[in-house]
Amino acid sequence: MDITQKTDEELIEGVKSGGMDSFRILYDRYKLKIYNYLYHLLESREQAEDCAHDLFIQLFKKASLYSPKAKFSSWLYCMAKNLAFDALRKNKTRRARALDQPVDSSEDSVLLGELLPDPGPGPEKAAESKEIAGMVRESIAKLNEKDKQIILLCDMQGLSHQEVSEILGDSVNTITVRLYRARRRLAEILKKEGLL
Repeated sequence: MDITQKTDEELIEGVKSGGMDSFRILYDRYKLKIYNYLYHLLESREQAEDCAHDLFIQLFKKASLYSPKAKFSSWLYCMAKNLAFDALRKNKTRRARALDQPVDSSEDSVLLGELLPDPGPGPEKAAESKEIAGMVRESIAKLNEKDKQIILLCDMQGLSHQEVSEILGDSVNTITVRLYRARRRLAEILKKEGLL
């Protein structure tokens, strides 16, 4: 079997025995996803790059700690979350980024991306889009940390409720309820801000 066709779980077993090829493949599979996740949490390119770098160093050094009880991606995102929270505690900054996902799970739900004007070639539209995106970011920043986490993991990263439950340590049912409530809270904030 071609090594690039191996599952994440098979590759981490290769990393445990010092396989650099397995490590490189995992790195290539996850580097952008992890960076984007960290960037949305930290809202700093430099901090996101530093945390992603640290994460992959930890991945190589701590590969032996991985247990096949959980999906590899859940284990990796959990480590990324912990690194991000450590960075946030050190810098005492708590921010979030705008999301292009449904605001809530009702039938008439609005996608956050629909709130942003279509960026046209003109500078007026670009300025308007930037202003609205800033207001959406401010609205998201008003969510509590748990609501931000659940929206980032489920909506931005597209992780399943099962994976998010492994990362956050809650049951799948709890994740489903928390996601619904987080989307509703965000919708309420956006309505108060006049964005819905």
